[in-house]
Amino acid sequence: MKKNRGFSLIEVLITLLLTAMGVLGMVALQGKAVSYTQEAINRNTAISMANGLVEIMRAYRDEIYVNTPPNSINYSELKSSSDFYNASGALNFAVTDCAEPAQTAKQAAGCWLRKVNASLPGATESAVSAKFFICPSVSVQGSGETKGEVICADSSYKGSSLAIQVAWQSRESVCGANANSDICTYVMRVEI
Repeated sequence: MKKNRGFSLIEVLITLLLTAMGVLGMVALQGKAVSYTQEAINRNTAISMANGLVEIMRAYRDEIYVNTPPNSINYSELKSSSDFYNASGALNFAVTDCAEPAQTAKQAAGCWLRKVNASLPGATESAVSAKFFICPSVSVQGSGETKGEVICADSSYKGSSLAIQVAWQSRESVCGANANSDICTYVMRVEI
């Protein structure tokens, strides 16, 4: 009888199969990592853009408050509509309002929107831009399909909490309460 030397063909094929499965798994993992990294970049951009709008609103706070100094001790009671938002929460400005340098709240907000449209994917699409809103905010929805969505206040609201939502288009359906939407949103509630 001869002694077996080396590997048999079956052992080599099994080794190649296991190696190929490992390499393919790594390639798939790399693809997902790139996708998730892009979503993280978009989310960070949305956060930055929302913060930028907050700063614009702080610079023009006379436009959003009913009670303002010197007639009042401090800023209080958000208006139900302003140069930034209307009573339903829809944006009350457009890119066409932008003027450099901005002299009014509406011009500054229009320039902000131009930056958003240039920075966030799909922001100019009507389905995405319909998700943008700014409104005096009472609370956040607690459960169901709309969990986490802001509830805009009615005209009787006397507080100073404001909600801002920006949106963008994702390449995959990874957004929403059930991760089944390709429109991602970022909501910020803030005291101006």
